[in-house]
Amino acid sequence: SNVTCNPLVSSIYYGGIGQGYNRGDYIQQSLTPVVTITTASYHVCPNQPVTFNAIPVVGGPPYIYSWYVNGQYTGFNGSSYVTSTLNDGDEIYAVMGAMVCSGVGYDTSNIIQINHLPLPSVPIFTAGDDTLCSGQGSMYTAVSQDADTLYYSIVSGSAVIDPVSGVVSTATTDFVVRAIAENSCGIVYSDYSVKVINYPSLVVIPDTTICYGGKVTLYVSGADNYLWSPSYGLNDTVISTPIAQPMVNTTYTVVGSNWTCQSSSTVSVSLTYCDQVWTGLVNNDWHNSGNWSLMVPIPQTNAIIPSNPLGGNVFPVISNGNGECKSLLIEPSASLSINLGNSLTVYEDWTNYGVPYVGQGTVIFGGINQAVNGSTMFGSVTVNNGSVVTLGGSGQGITRVLKCDGTLYSNGNLTLISNSLGTGLISGSSTGDVIGTVTQQRFIPAAKAKGYKHFSTAFSNSTFSQFSNFMTLYLGNVTDVPYPTIFKYSEAAATPYFSSGWVAAAPKGQVNNLVEVGIGYTAQFGSSSTVDKTAYLYGEVNNGNISVPITRLNPGSGAGDGWNFLGNPYPSPIDLDKL
Repeated sequence: SNVTCNPLVSSIYYGGIGQGYNRGDYIQQSLTPVVTITTASYHVCPNQPVTFNAIPVVGGPPYIYSWYVNGQYTGFNGSSYVTSTLNDGDEIYAVMGAMVCSGVGYDTSNIIQINHLPLPSVPIFTAGDDTLCSGQGSMYTAVSQDADTLYYSIVSGSAVIDPVSGVVSTATTDFVVRAIAENSCGIVYSDYSVKVINYPSLVVIPDTTICYGGKVTLYVSGADNYLWSPSYGLNDTVISTPIAQPMVNTTYTVVGSNWTCQSSSTVSVSLTYCDQVWTGLVNNDWHNSGNWSLMVPIPQTNAIIPSNPLGGNVFPVISNGNGECKSLLIEPSASLSINLGNSLTVYEDWTNYGVPYVGQGTVIFGGINQAVNGSTMFGSVTVNNGSVVTLGGSGQGITRVLKCDGTLYSNGNLTLISNSLGTGLISGSSTGDVIGTVTQQRFIPAAKAKGYKHFSTAFSNSTFSQFSNFMTLYLGNVTDVPYPTIFKYSEAAATPYFSSGWVAAAPKGQVNNLVEVGIGYTAQFGSSSTVDKTAYLYGEVNNGNISVPITRLNPGSGAGDGWNFLGNPYPSPIDLDKL
């Protein structure tokens, strides 16, 4: 009959027919071992332990196992193989030895190929500031491959971050952002360091006041970099200590920067008018600022000309334009020259203790109440409309023209000087007042200081005694002894001869009689002189319209015939065409 066997090992089967079978009739079945390996999952995470199990299919014990990875024997011999060092794509199989019909047989198992599930890649930050100003925020963004989730945290510092969006709202100290990537195989992260910079705390120079034309060094501290504005008057705008020399009151703003963190502050530079002292370090030009302590004087600044300028014995000359100053002080031994055609306008006091002569140019008094002190021989003087000038020092002289459209108080200190170059006068076009005693000179060179000279007074109160200051004075009639040295002319008395008209200027001895205004006088200076003479009269100057009666009582060629001896009643030239 037929017998089916399916042994797990090699076996010998005997068979016979009936009760008396022949044992020698047998069948020997020889089998080949079969083994299968299994694991829980072919998809594993890196470094994750994996267990492989060998399952015998054909063959019997004892079993012998050898495990291989990529054809390389691993050294493991059990029915299970556990490892955590597999790489993606590694192939694992086992060789099993087992008992079969013919003895020990071997079988190579099926191959299992491992497929790695990757860890997330290390996050890479793609957005977010690495430097912030204190109190600022930023959004931090990172990317990671194979991550199921990506979130953020702060691992140091005082910042607060939204874990989902990566937004840091404010930060006050340095901090570190951590980006965390996660999937089923694990967690990886990367850190991003952020520097937080404080806004500068600026310390600046206090508001300051300087002289016009002066300089001041500004300073600021507390930042890495600076920018000053406006640039007007500054020698540099990006340093901590610029030099400021504005000519108007100016408020400067300085912006201090630490990185891009900026703070600002201001400093105001106000100007005041300071005395300008002559130095003469360059030359004698009044208009050269290098010759003054700070700047060329202006109407708001006093000018001082010292006895010993820093530049040596060099004193100012105004020769190429008009100067101005608030007040003027000329110290002893110092000098000032104003050339003809140029002027100096003074708005407050004039004081000259130095060289009296200041040139032929014009000094203009343009202030309200001004005093003239010391001693000065002016060229021309103008007193502007509205200005009041008081001569407080003796010895004030004018060699050319006084034009007074304001008020001049002479206090007996003003002389209209006459010399070989010319004679000082008061302009007839003046519209103001000269109040007080004025002296008017008349220069007579030695060669002409003889014989009769004609005189008249420009003053309302001059007396005959004043003539005795420059000549021998005798008053009276032609019959008096000594013979008179001064006469006036009377057309009414000029009969029968013209010469009969010379009559007494004043009665004998009456030296205090007033010299008549508008009347001409002739004075005898003697036969000769070896020196120049300067005649002078003084008093309060005449002004306005003056009427002088004239006569024609003795007609005829030998008599007076209408001749009247008149004198100029003003310290000014007159236009005879207008008489």
